[in-house]
Amino acid sequence: MTIDLKQFVSKNKEIIALHEPYVHDGYEYATDGYICIRIKTDKPNTVLKYAQFPRAWELFEDFSGDFYPLSVGPKTKERTCGCAGGYVPKGECPDCAGTGVHECDCGTSHDCGYCFGTGMIPSDDICPQCKGKKVYMVPEDKVFLPNRSISGDNLEMIMMLPNLEYNDILVKSKNGVTDYMQFRFDGGEGIIGTKIYGGVI
Repeated sequence: MTIDLKQFVSKNKEIIALHEPYVHDGYEYATDGYICIRIKTDKPNTVLKYAQFPRAWELFEDFSGDFYPLSVGPKTKERTCGCAGGYVPKGECPDCAGTGVHECDCGTSHDCGYCFGTGMIPSDDICPQCKGKKVYMVPEDKVFLPNRSISGDNLEMIMMLPNLEYNDILVKSKNGVTDYMQFRFDGGEGIIGTKIYGGVI
């Protein structure tokens, strides 16, 4: 399985050193500043003209200990989609004037049957967010593992890696300020849970 390293880089284009994978001494690294993964490569070292890469390789110097399968998966919660009943909205509903409520002749009110109570006219296009189900799942804010908690977003990122295993010992950074969890997978290894940009390692 080929790992797409670009999904692990920062989306902040202003931080030049974090928005592209880079190569250092036989490994290709990708990091967003909180997750860092590396895979072996025979590519030449990457050189930046105006910035320095984070010294992520120093985080992998003491990569040892027992590793265990990480199969908990990110815990998720359900969120109601803001679409028009599972469809992409295309304007305000004329039946309920955008309120999402329809009043019957009998004097009771209920969700508008035309817009499914959303107040919007549904188009013919299925909503890409909820896939027509009107709800979608999002990661929990925190997922608790032995000895640490990890943000649901970060855990969701690494759970896509093949045969993921983690070391439940928290490793202290050299400056003693931050700690991180080591993990490995088929074809590479990584760390999660620390800010590694700007020399904070």
